[in-house]
Amino acid sequence: MLTKRLICWLCFWVLLLCACTPGNAKTITVEINRFIEVTRIAEATRVVEVTRLVEATRLVFIPEPTRTPTPVSAPIAIDPNAPVQYGIEVTRGVDLPLPLTAHSATRLNDGRILLTGGSNNINDFYSLVEIFDPATNSITQAAPLNTARHAHTATLLQDNRVLVVGGYNYQNQWLTDAEIYNPTTNAWSIVPPLYPHGVEHTATLLNDGRVLVIGGCIGSGVCTDRVEYFDPNTDSWRETTPLPSNRASQGAVLLDNGLVLIAGGGGSNGIPYEGDALLFDTQANQWALTGPMLIPRTQARITKLSDGRILLAGGITISDNPEVLDIAEIYDPATNAWTTIASLGSPRYAFSLLALPGGQAIALGGARKYHTQWNAATFVRELEIYDPTTNRWYVAGELPQYIAYGAATYLSANQLWYTGGTAGNDIASAWADTWILSIYAFNP
Repeated sequence: MLTKRLICWLCFWVLLLCACTPGNAKTITVEINRFIEVTRIAEATRVVEVTRLVEATRLVFIPEPTRTPTPVSAPIAIDPNAPVQYGIEVTRGVDLPLPLTAHSATRLNDGRILLTGGSNNINDFYSLVEIFDPATNSITQAAPLNTARHAHTATLLQDNRVLVVGGYNYQNQWLTDAEIYNPTTNAWSIVPPLYPHGVEHTATLLNDGRVLVIGGCIGSGVCTDRVEYFDPNTDSWRETTPLPSNRASQGAVLLDNGLVLIAGGGGSNGIPYEGDALLFDTQANQWALTGPMLIPRTQARITKLSDGRILLAGGITISDNPEVLDIAEIYDPATNAWTTIASLGSPRYAFSLLALPGGQAIALGGARKYHTQWNAATFVRELEIYDPTTNRWYVAGELPQYIAYGAATYLSANQLWYTGGTAGNDIASAWADTWILSIYAFNP
């Protein structure tokens, strides 16, 4: 708790610094709602480190233990150029009707969330489709899939329909079909691709509205090199140049220059994992290697930062005894090269990685051990944020429970919705819980 004596002591030092820094100090009136609890900006070390001084003459002090807002007037030193840091408040959301894992969560253009398929991580696979409406905090059932599935991809098309490709269920095994959901008519239509893509393929929305579907596992230890476009204007598929070799479990992202980057992943039994990265030119329909990745990996997570560079983090090593990685790297399209960056605070796989509007990225959920070694100590509850301006990961909050293979999506610019997932049969085969992650910024 910040005492009155400490406030007076800080005031003395701030005023002394202001007196010694003519021309740099400005007087403004600010209201800092989380001043004591979160930013702790008035610590002596922070006052000494400031590069530009302002005087805050009105702030809100939240004392402990009552936490009742009390007006306090005191001059403080603030560095307006300090890097923004995020904190995350986690609150419980509405429960799902059924425990789900390996499902998809797709934000529609009107802000509602489409939850598709999934399983209970045992032998129950669902054709269940639900829509969550944040405005009413309610979940309603939508028309079901034609085929139950989990571990599929779901891509929002430019016309607000949702393309679901592949997946797996116990009865049909690795699926060869695809379906489209139309929220206007609440109906699904079957649009079978030319080739099966099963699980661990990627589906990337292109600038012209088409979807590029790449690779995938189509049987036990069997992957494919097939690549094809889905055209929503005709609801038809067209084959394009295959991969140089069979591949699945890669990451894929559309670059600002219109090329598609895939990174990591590997091939069928007996074919070594490639562990490399490729660029696909959708105009020339050609593949080309990027500069070498720093470490081969599979099941990593990938996202595009606001400056156009690509962040790749976590995943597992390519071996008969996979180890989970904390290593992260960045691909720069301008140089066609990968660079090592700060490592995650904890190794992760089976997690989510999303870009934040302010240029940072968040890693949530997952496990630090491969699934054959799961126990209560193997899951990662810390919510880690990567700041590219300072090249560091920091803990911004914590999940209330162990979650791997959950589905994360945006509710709004400063809120995420994290649904379902699993923690293994010993803890929870699948969760029906949902969590709202509210993101707030402050200057530490």
